[in-house]
Formats: sequence, structure tokens, C-alpha cells
Amino acid sequence: SNNLNLDKMLVKIFPYFNKSNPLHTNLYPCVRKMEQECISIMIKLFNGTKETCGIFTSGGTDSILMACKTYRDYSLKEKSITNPEIIVSSSAHCAFNKACKYFNIKLVVIPTTENGYFNTDKLKKIINKNTILIVGSTPSYNLGLIDQCNELNYIALKHKIPLHLDACIGSFLINFTKYKYDFSLEGVTSISADFHKYGQSPKGASSILYKNKELMKYQYFIDEKWSGGIYASATFSGSRCGNIVALTWATLMYFGINGYKSNYDYIINLRTYFINKIKKIPELYIYGNPQLSIVGVNSNSLNINLIADELKKKTWEVNVIQNPNGFHFCLTSYHTKEVLDNFFYDLNTKMKSIRDRKSTRL
Repeated sequence: SNNLNLDKMLVKIFPYFNKSNPLHTNLYPCVRKMEQECISIMIKLFNGTKETCGIFTSGGTDSILMACKTYRDYSLKEKSITNPEIIVSSSAHCAFNKACKYFNIKLVVIPTTENGYFNTDKLKKIINKNTILIVGSTPSYNLGLIDQCNELNYIALKHKIPLHLDACIGSFLINFTKYKYDFSLEGVTSISADFHKYGQSPKGASSILYKNKELMKYQYFIDEKWSGGIYASATFSGSRCGNIVALTWATLMYFGINGYKSNYDYIINLRTYFINKIKKIPELYIYGNPQLSIVGVNSNSLNINLIADELKKKTWEVNVIQNPNGFHFCLTSYHTKEVLDNFFYDLNTKMKSIRDRKSTRL
């Protein structure tokens, strides 16, 4: 019902801001104010200081692209680095690869440890004078694992290299854990965090947060001499629909901090339930120790892709992953224990028929 009431409210607000454009800040001051409040809320969630600042973007990819562009320009101007390199773990989001291809940055990818975490020993050896950024995931999209932020923070500070935390899929969840994987870590210089995943706003809403304005200013594009007048924009997009901002703001107001906290508690309970059910199936195992909503699953003895195909025939939408192999589940507030029970009924039936086939072959 929570989700239904939210949808009803958003439909009512839709007509009011549908023709507004945040590019024209003077015409739509209320949209600008809402945008600033969305960013303030995100800064608060990630324990920013009064120095912390940020920009509303169109999604996680946009946030990541903008961060990489910012560090490239910052390092060129402040450190004279002309052959920039960004170091990521192989579990980092694909948008970092996209950004490096777009902006002519060398992407250095370190394969994860066997259970899916950041290989920090390799990281220490690979850092060099061209390194402009280290990236940690909180959590990784493929396995839902949180990289060792405290260790990455220590390495980043020691080598005086910026550290970006990608919380696109983790925002509104990671913020309620007992760990402070955010601006409380001194070495963290930026964080990408979405509104439109666990913040449950309409799609097209994310944020890129920076430790201070000295860094963020490298994200802007400004042309004072353009024939159409002075032109300035903070992200890739020029014109946008003000509704994305207004509806995101309304969603944040609708849930409030307590709404998001109870949503987190609900999802964490589901995840524990899910993991316990998987552990009862001897042929399957879980990667690492998933702390949030995503659980990555593989098998030691069976072809996991065939199992995924069978589940898809039963109309279960499972996300197949590779390097490492398996499939992952992304638990949300739309899931219930009944849904999980139905899923495990189908999965267990499938596993039983595989066991039966194996025993008849023997």
C-alpha cells in the first residue's frame, strides 16, 4: 500500500512541473530549491560536512561519467597529469569503463579476490604517478559486496590519491548500516548515489557528491562568449524535465528518514531469510558476505546458467552475471516472504530433478 499511495501522489503532482526546465533557473526557482534540498538530504545521508557539495544528475552512469571527467580535468590542472589512470576492481560498475573510453583515460582493472572483494595487495603495487582516482563499490552491482572502504581510505590517504565510492545501488541502504562508508572517511573525495533505486523516486535521478567546491568546479561547463549569451551547465544534459526533480523531492518527503529506515530493516530481514534458504541447497553457494540487498549465487558442481534458464522458464527474472559466474538477486520492498517461498519451491523442485537424473545415471 505504501508503494501504491506513493504512485497516486506522484501522478497528482505530475502536471504542475511537466513543462518546467531546470536549465532556466531564473524561471523556475522552486525547482532549483527542490533540487538543492534533494542534494542536501543526500549529503546528510552520507555524513558530509558544510564543505560537502553535490549536483543532481540523470542517473548512476551520469554521476560516474561526471566524476571521471572531473578528476581528469582536476589532475591535469592541479597535478599536470597528462596520461591519467583510474584504478578499479573488476566488480566496479561498467560506467567507469564507459567514462574512460569517452574521456581518454586509461582504466586499470584489478581482478577481484576469489570471493569477490577488492584485491588491495595488487592495488598497492599498481598505484603510480599517473593514478588520478581509486574506486570502491558500496556495494558492487554483480555480487552486492561492499569493498574494504577502511583499507582503501588508508591507501588513498597514504598515496594522496582521491577515492571515489560508488553507492549508486547502495544509497538509502548503506546509510543505515553500522559502518560509516561515506564522507566520515577522510580519504573519500566523492560519492555517486542514486535516488531512483532504493530512494524509490521516478527513474532519471541520481547525485554526484564532492568533498569540496575546489573539486566540484571541474565538473562545470561554462562558455562566456557563446552567441546565445553566457551558457553554463553542471552535467551532460542541458534541458531537463523539472518533473524529475519535483517528483524526486516529493518522494523523499513522502518517506522521510524513518520511512527509509523501515524499508532498510524490511529488506535486511528478507535478505537473511533468502540466504538461509540458499544455504539449505548443498549444490549452491553465496559469494562473500552480502550486507545489503544483492546476493550473488553460484554452484560448485552444476552449470549455474542452466539453472537460471530453467528459472526463467518459470517466469522468474534472474540476473545472470559473469566473471565470476552465477546469478544475483536484488531484493526490494516489492518482494515478500511469500514471493521468496514460491521462488524456492520452484528452485528446489528443479534441484531435486537434477539430483534424480544424476542418481539414475550412476
